[in-house]
Amino acid sequence: MTDVTKGSDGNYERMAFLFDTRKIKLSGIACELVVPEEQLNSIKPDALRRQFARTPYAVSFFSGGKTFILVTLHVIYGQPKERVPELKAIADWLAEWAKEINEYNFNHNLIALGDFNIDRDKDELYNAFISTGLDVPEDLRGLPRTIFKTPGSNNVTF
Repeated sequence: MTDVTKGSDGNYERMAFLFDTRKIKLSGIACELVVPEEQLNSIKPDALRRQFARTPYAVSFFSGGKTFILVTLHVIYGQPKERVPELKAIADWLAEWAKEINEYNFNHNLIALGDFNIDRDKDELYNAFISTGLDVPEDLRGLPRTIFKTPGSNNVTF
């Protein structure tokens, strides 16, 4: 479980993983993403001037002979153009981490979960998030993106 994220952007939220220890075991990693100072402006000048409002949280698990790393995140909500730098920075971080994991032949799966605050499939926000090779699995496409979907509503699906 993460610390409480203080401030108006963080909304005093926590992120956590709840799991059944009879089926899944922790495998050693628990961390929050902190962007190194030298990478804060790597996307474009002044693109990400601060840390994330709700820091992505990752934990590794072992089950069925495989290790996988779950990363949960909650991208700040606001105007779409304001969300692009954060989504791009998270995508870059995940891609770099996946590359490092594979360099050591750990063969772990890296799975991102959470509230991405992406409005439309294939829009600017979606494209920023998948820009480094991330993708929505085929079986999850077409599912409602919100728990508040009601019949006849205009909620977006992926």
